[in-house]
Amino acid sequence: MKVLVTGATGFLGSWVVRALLRAGDRARVLVRRTSQLDTLAGLAVETMEGDVLDRPSIARAARGVDAVVHVAGLVSLRRRDRALQRRVNVEGTANVLGVAAAGGLRAIHTSSIGAVGFSDQAILRDESSRLSLQMGAQYAYAATKLASEEIAFALAAKGADVVVLNPGLLLGPGDRHLSSTRFVHHYLRGEAPFCPRGGTSLGDVRLVAEVYPRALRATPAGERYILAGINCTYREIFDGLARVSGRRRAWLLPTLVAQWWALASDAAGLFVQHPFDEFSLGTVAYCTRFNYCDSTKAARAFGYQPGELLPLLKATVEDHLARSGDVVARVGETGRNGVEAKSAPAIAARQRRHARVQRRKAVDQTARK
Repeated sequence: MKVLVTGATGFLGSWVVRALLRAGDRARVLVRRTSQLDTLAGLAVETMEGDVLDRPSIARAARGVDAVVHVAGLVSLRRRDRALQRRVNVEGTANVLGVAAAGGLRAIHTSSIGAVGFSDQAILRDESSRLSLQMGAQYAYAATKLASEEIAFALAAKGADVVVLNPGLLLGPGDRHLSSTRFVHHYLRGEAPFCPRGGTSLGDVRLVAEVYPRALRATPAGERYILAGINCTYREIFDGLARVSGRRRAWLLPTLVAQWWALASDAAGLFVQHPFDEFSLGTVAYCTRFNYCDSTKAARAFGYQPGELLPLLKATVEDHLARSGDVVARVGETGRNGVEAKSAPAIAARQRRHARVQRRKAVDQTARK
């Protein structure tokens, strides 16, 4: 089967391409002129230039393929990205799925567990759950993913062959562009020593990606499948990060403090870009609530299993430390079976001090001569 993949250069998309190739499929990937292709290095893929906001380019890329896997999307927590996020996630989905439907192609649409909703109580949600209007107004990203699902289901109701997959918060190796594992990056650098009070449902990006080639085959159109299932509080996630990295345990951020901080961040973001602009009111609205999910339906249909928390966190941390330009690491049996790491700036400062000492010694030796 020849498959067109959008968003192939991203975290999930690059793993989906690998899963398709392992399944014996051929992959054609839609890339923009400015796309970084490092996540696809060494993979036997065909590239075609285009953009999800440019329908003619999608139509050209879809010629001669048997199916379309739509992974592209804008995941951003910044207030200033909301308009572009809606265009990419909603209009882009309409373009991609519209082209697939017009060509009679099977399509897989990637949504999010955000679209099944979240609440103040730690209740388990399944494919029958839906984001409420109230929560959608607070968390713009989830609202765009729900809107994109509605496009998919509307097309399915008219006979289009489309299936919706809802991944959880994805962790694992290979997030080179820092999308869903950005908080791990900040934690390891000591920039995020706190965690919110809510909880979420994690997915291992490698296990989630393996579902895609299975979903392309013999899955009824119009179905929705949650790909998450590691349900845990952020406190448990950050405690796990501390355990596998040997870093200091994060402290719990009071919700009221988080809300005031986010309000200030959003206000400042209206005028200037700043380091904490992703810490928005939408972020707080989501992360101080619970988005626990049940992946039983995907387990029955595809044999999907979510994996376990600590091995997933360990794989994520080790990957970040192994390739980060900001953190120099030595993975070993240090701390609590974790990772010993020193920041690059600290090492550079120590080297500068050493150089100054050496220069002073050289001057003293010259003076004595």
